[in-house]
Amino acid sequence: MHWDKDLLEGAGAVEVILTGLRAGTERQGRLLIHAAASAIAPDTGRVVFF
Repeated sequence: MHWDKDLLEGAGAVEVILTGLRAGTERQGRLLIHAAASAIAPDTGRVVFF
């Protein structure tokens, strides 16, 4: 899982890579969550999304 400012035509999104089994075959998919970085958390220094 990571945030990429270039996803969704530059709007920014969190990308989650999902892996699972279906009919005995491993499958992988992507989940994009539209999110804009809006602040830096003072306690961790990490980006906060809203």
